[in-house]
Amino acid sequence: LVTAGVYLVLRSFYIISSNPYVTQVLMILSLFTLVLAGSSAVFAFDLKKVIALSTLSQLSLMMFSISILLPSVAFFHLVTHAVFKALLFLGAGGVIHSNQSIQDIRGLSSLWQGLPVSMGAMSVAIVSLSGAPFMSGFFSKDLMIELSMMDSSVTYGCYLLELLGLIFTSFYSARIVFSVMLGSNYVNNSTLRINEHLNMQTPFLSLYIGAIILGVVLGSKMESFGFVVVLENYESLSVFFIPFAGLILWRGVISKLGSSSWSSAKSLSFFLSMWFMESLTSHPGKVTFFKGSSTVAQSLDQGWLELLGPQGVHAGLGQFSCLNEIVQKNYF
Repeated sequence: LVTAGVYLVLRSFYIISSNPYVTQVLMILSLFTLVLAGSSAVFAFDLKKVIALSTLSQLSLMMFSISILLPSVAFFHLVTHAVFKALLFLGAGGVIHSNQSIQDIRGLSSLWQGLPVSMGAMSVAIVSLSGAPFMSGFFSKDLMIELSMMDSSVTYGCYLLELLGLIFTSFYSARIVFSVMLGSNYVNNSTLRINEHLNMQTPFLSLYIGAIILGVVLGSKMESFGFVVVLENYESLSVFFIPFAGLILWRGVISKLGSSSWSSAKSLSFFLSMWFMESLTSHPGKVTFFKGSSTVAQSLDQGWLELLGPQGVHAGLGQFSCLNEIVQKNYF
């Protein structure tokens, strides 16, 4: 459902691309959402929320690609993202089901031993999500970054924000790996020892293969679109090491978790509330919004649109039918 918005923008690309102001606004909003979603996912504790925010950040990358007039690259990333994100959500569902519906990553640890198939699938999906070299996500992200480096409309600040969002991606991906799969969180939690059924292993295997080779297959097709990337050696090397920057950042953060700067309640609430964006949908803003929405629904959806639309047509046809019946009855 969330990718339907990207697909709608792709289908209306020729309308959007004709107006440079629209593409500029789309670029600003996509970069803002990219950094917002990535930084919020770094501090989130709900496993499904982390994956949902990662989806939001990847959608922002697609929108950014559309804003710099690269719709085919956006669709390329949409397809590869669909495969490894579906694999990640399936693995997360298996983890939550096997741990008595616990979604807090602070209560999940060392699941590699109990759920080897699910953890193997999730690890491949996370590596592909991070854009590690030669995985599916790498080919679409690499092409997107390189073409944005060659685009004159992308300023230095916009490019740095794009790189920051990509570093956040590998950061929260490493957080999932070291907390859920390999970590030792000191929480008394009894994992249900269940056998991973074949009905779960089959989609894991198919998506597992797709998350590895889909980028290679589609990447060869993308070459026929006429993209020529000319970068210096140091630029290509910097793109290659972007996924590992998040791992280095994660290592540095681990040593500072006990300090007051990282454990500040205000900074934590800022990121957990998505830069206080959630307050826009809370009380009293939510009440005002829904009151206005109710007024619009009653006056338009249930009012004029019904009167001029189906209900009005039905009433008009009914009156005409009654009149016709009276005329025919008197005539005969």
